[in-house]
Amino acid sequence: MTLVREARARGVEARALSFPSTDPATDIDAVARMERARTVLVGLHRPLVGAARFGGPLVAIAGRFEGAVCMLHDVDARDPRRILFAPGGEHEAYARDIAERLGRRGTLTLFEAPIDTDPVTALLAAATNHDLVVVGAGAAWDLSLHAFGVHVPRLIGESPRSLLVVHGGRGAG
Repeated sequence: MTLVREARARGVEARALSFPSTDPATDIDAVARMERARTVLVGLHRPLVGAARFGGPLVAIAGRFEGAVCMLHDVDARDPRRILFAPGGEHEAYARDIAERLGRRGTLTLFEAPIDTDPVTALLAAATNHDLVVVGAGAAWDLSLHAFGVHVPRLIGESPRSLLVVHGGRGAG
């Protein structure tokens, strides 16, 4: 798997697991606990029903796992070296930690929203100069986890670059 090869080339211990599951959230949590993982990376996919990219298994995973749950909307994150961190949201501390870890291999820029501009519009514009945008889940960026919905957050629908949404997991905001 390409992701595992890239992680290992960067000195990150990683391995891919694949198995059938009738309860993905419980199984992901069980494997992560068994491996003593601090972080779980999952992809954001189009849901089978509705448009809630932060629904279904993601709600359950974040509700069970104690560490950071990183949800990747991959536009082209092959080698993200220019990281843009956007503070705000209930899970800002977790997102900051992940952004700082990712920024060690390149450059980390702190996004500062202009006072006179919509912050999402400004972040979308700033994203074009970076490889990956890291934000905390929550209402501040219209990235709250919910079971069902028809709303596609602008950051996901319009992002010109890959987006990593970080949720602090169980017990976090």
